[in-house]
Amino acid sequence: MIKISVVIPVLTGYQHLKNLLIAINKQTLQPCEIIIVDSCSHTRVQELIDDMHLEIPIHYHHEEKRAFPGKARNVGVAMAQFEYIAFLDCRTIPTENWLHHYSKIIKEQGVSMVVGSTKALADSKIQWYLRAATYGTGCHSTLPGTLIEKKLFERIGKFIENLRMAEDQEWLQ
Repeated sequence: MIKISVVIPVLTGYQHLKNLLIAINKQTLQPCEIIIVDSCSHTRVQELIDDMHLEIPIHYHHEEKRAFPGKARNVGVAMAQFEYIAFLDCRTIPTENWLHHYSKIIKEQGVSMVVGSTKALADSKIQWYLRAATYGTGCHSTLPGTLIEKKLFERIGKFIENLRMAEDQEWLQ
């Protein structure tokens, strides 16, 4: 199987990070490392990582100034030590066979990238209405969940670093 680094930017939604790390630890194909790029103004992310005891090494980087997701992902990719990069966000919880399934596609089909697929969930009535008005109940192609060969990422180029949102959609296009 391939060797994978998971990159997670953290600016908001840090309270979901514990569930995400637990889900990554339960992967049928575990990554070789998790890279967390944190630009929160508090120390809760570092404290959470210090309290977690995972089988997978976590490499933590704190950005002193607020880093939008594109910049944080670029920093994470630069830190990554392995041949494949998997992107996640704090609120994106993967299925247990996500990395195994995507790495199998890469090997069997001889491709260098599999784009992520995300399904929006709703935990409250307002979230239900927002989901109905935006994403709906189907799956959508997204950067979170994407698995890409690091060499291909370097050829494509980095994310735009100064965009608050949609830098991932621009990069995918």
